[in-house]
Amino acid sequence: MAKVLKDLFNGDLSLSDRPMPKGSEMYKLSTQLCKCEETLTQQLDEPEKAQLEVLTRTQWELNCLTAEENFIYGFKLGVQLMVECLGGEPDG
Repeated sequence: MAKVLKDLFNGDLSLSDRPMPKGSEMYKLSTQLCKCEETLTQQLDEPEKAQLEVLTRTQWELNCLTAEENFIYGFKLGVQLMVECLGGEPDG
């Protein structure tokens, strides 16, 4: 446990830098999304491309915030489960 805490403290552990395994569902969807974006971009003029860029950047930021909040929520829930299992309030 101390190693994980040290790695987190020193910045040696990053949950967001994990590689995406080829063939995984996430990889397939990411590839499909990139192809769709490329196709759409080719059909747009410059102002429309700029608007698409704003849209995709905003969606990316929202996805990152959602992932961060879900991670924090899951971590807190896990801690609550551990506290309860390790001697929290007795079952009623």
